[in-house]
Amino acid sequence: MFYSHENVPSLQQVSLKGFLFNPNPPTLVPFASLKTLCFFDCAIDDETLKALLSNCPVLESLTIDGCHRLHNFKASWCQRMKLKHLVLRCRGDDGLTVEIDVSSLSTLKVHGDLMKISFTSLPSMVETTVFRCIYSPYTQEFCIRTWLRNLAIVNKLGVDSWFPQFLAREHKVNSNGWMIFENLKVFSWFGPLAKESDLIALIAFLGHCPLLEKIEIDFRSSYWVEAGKDRPAFALERPFIELENGDEELTVGFLHNVKNIMVYHYFGYKSEVEFIKHLLP
Repeated sequence: MFYSHENVPSLQQVSLKGFLFNPNPPTLVPFASLKTLCFFDCAIDDETLKALLSNCPVLESLTIDGCHRLHNFKASWCQRMKLKHLVLRCRGDDGLTVEIDVSSLSTLKVHGDLMKISFTSLPSMVETTVFRCIYSPYTQEFCIRTWLRNLAIVNKLGVDSWFPQFLAREHKVNSNGWMIFENLKVFSWFGPLAKESDLIALIAFLGHCPLLEKIEIDFRSSYWVEAGKDRPAFALERPFIELENGDEELTVGFLHNVKNIMVYHYFGYKSEVEFIKHLLP
């Protein structure tokens, strides 16, 4: 019924939740007008998704959130290179290999520890959000370095706790301050911080972004708007490990061009207080 419905050619937006796609579906009716397509908790394999996307010639926005059976995804499956917005979320043990190879892409949001991401040239990329619950330096560093270099052109970057952990280790091990985000104007932070050394590494990174104008901070522990759920704001207070005497401290420059700092869901925890103090020297 879904594949042959008479209204399919005129649809502009489709959102599917818990939908089971049979492998090798019948010939698909072209979604000639479809611009926005969202999958939430659906079961769909690689070939079926590829076939479906090949029938969406004007698709501009794609969301894939917690889909089962999906192991590989290429953005170029979306025909005619019109895709502008891509949201990917990988849950639990569902590993997903992603190839971002569409030059038209302007916004990218990804969430998943087991997601393997590779990029080609992204000349149109403006905004990127990357959430990872776990940072494992011994298995992820090379991958992270590679795709961060490809994302250095963005105007807006959103991250959570993995990013300052990565920055702190990069400074300690490789003396790398990541001074390549020269176009960054808006930085968005989500969640708590665990160590003062990570916080200082993050502030030092922001000090090397010459065009940075706005900083957005959301201290909620859970944040994923695309899931379509209205979750109450909450954050558990976690231990905050401060620098000890003798610990090396990065030189942190003043954020001269920052005009606006927005703070959401402030709970008054130690890590939050220290975050604000370091932003306002």
